Amino acid sequence: MHNVIPHSILPDAPDSFCSYLARQFVAKQGYSIGLVAEAAPLAENCDISLMHHDGYSLNLVCLIDREANPGKTFGLTAEAVSDIGKACLQHTGRIHRAKMPVKIQIMEVGPEDATARERLKPMRPSSIFSKVQPSGWIVDPSNHTIWNNSLFGSWTPPAGFIRKLMTRPRETGLVAPVAPAVAHVAPGFPYLTTGIIAVLCAIFAAEIGFGVDPWAGFLQPSIETLLAFGGIYRPLVMQGEWLRLFSGPLLHADVLHLLLNCAALYISGRILEGVVGRAWLAATFVIGAISGALFSLAFNPENLVSVGASGAVMALFATLLVLAFHFPKGADRTALLMNSIYVLVASMVPVTSSGGKVDIAAHAGGALGGVVMGGLLLAIWRQDEAHPRFARFGGAIGIAGLAAFIFAFTALPQNYREGVMRASIVPESETPKNAAEWRSRAIDLMKKYPRDPRPRYFRAVDLIEAKDMPAAERELRAGLAEFDLWRKVINPEFAMHMQVALAVVLAPDRLPEAQAVAKPTCAWAKGATRELLDDNKLCE
Repeated sequence: MHNVIPHSILPDAPDSFCSYLARQFVAKQGYSIGLVAEAAPLAENCDISLMHHDGYSLNLVCLIDREANPGKTFGLTAEAVSDIGKACLQHTGRIHRAKMPVKIQIMEVGPEDATARERLKPMRPSSIFSKVQPSGWIVDPSNHTIWNNSLFGSWTPPAGFIRKLMTRPRETGLVAPVAPAVAHVAPGFPYLTTGIIAVLCAIFAAEIGFGVDPWAGFLQPSIETLLAFGGIYRPLVMQGEWLRLFSGPLLHADVLHLLLNCAALYISGRILEGVVGRAWLAATFVIGAISGALFSLAFNPENLVSVGASGAVMALFATLLVLAFHFPKGADRTALLMNSIYVLVASMVPVTSSGGKVDIAAHAGGALGGVVMGGLLLAIWRQDEAHPRFARFGGAIGIAGLAAFIFAFTALPQNYREGVMRASIVPESETPKNAAEWRSRAIDLMKKYPRDPRPRYFRAVDLIEAKDMPAAERELRAGLAEFDLWRKVINPEFAMHMQVALAVVLAPDRLPEAQAVAKPTCAWAKGATRELLDDNKLCE
């Protein structure tokens, strides 16, 4: 003998599958018994009526118990059901100005009769855009079959849930769930979020105030400025400037780019800071920034300079999307899901300001990092706790990220000098097409771009032919003086050509010095260049 725990849900209902289904809807799907007042005519035609209202959408379920009441059918027309749905729309909310729908599911539960499908078939939306979405269902537990008139038929939710109930042993003692008191979204003042926004604005102000070139358009720093401040540029990163992966996410391409990211950061950060605490918010921001930067580096074109905190912002929204499932079905979960999905989907649309290009790779990488963080937090967050555990670990990630961000900007002085050099050389639009053009324009280009070593080299070639070795030496040394700055801007092999020319100039009168200058070029030189070195005994 064993004791059977009585049901606290519908204790007086008959022991039919319809009653069992209703108890399961209440216990596991978040439904409540009864309907809103506007749906009273619907309730009068149901044996059991259920409702799920999360503050946004409204789901009404009308159950007809054909086991307890053989031959009973649903008595309202499709037009009457539609009118009831329209009256209930006042209870649905809006998400981004879009009115949420009312769903009405008419379920006849019990043996199916020959006319059931024809009777319930008209219970469907008037159009795909209709805000009232009725559907007709036939649930036959004796044959384990489910039919409904929606587009996806028996695969439409909650068909899978009902199918499992029909094939598994019945549970007893079902009770309505009690939501944990701590599971709610109630953000306070977002101190950390506000601090991050202030830092991003300060860095952007520095981009505008101390740019390598004057800003253009709508407060838009030049590409040279973004590179100087640490924008992510694959050729430079692959040359060893990995710190750009930490500095790039803190820069922005123009003021609209900054404002959009700061607005999204405030919306997501304010909620996440209240939900998981500042430590885990900091960790999520860091992980999102780095994963977005890595995806940008891996998947963007080589010539693209990537900047912006959007990877970190996408991580915050993706984390909220996953963490929504920590909350019971209701307004909090729906709001987190809908707002997160809305932003994440919109972020993949390639539209931007200033004629630029949305860094979808960074968005995708940040979102993936956010999903991973959300999964981790969901796994360690107990239902009886206000925040996820191991906040110290999250804080350690945040502090390590802060240290990396700060350290990344220690490269700013060198990057800035290189950026100034990049802005000081002959632009591509004015670059001569061949050596003869370089030589013919060398004097004019030297006057206009005195820091560019290339006009000086070709001027030195002319001076060597004119036997003016002191003047040639002067031009070559001036060009080589800033090699450490222009070696990443101009092909570093160009320095080899300049050193060969300087060694040749020095060889007649100062052979030891000339050999020291030529030494780095001896292993590199080939063909005619090597013959020139050998003829002047520069590699002995």
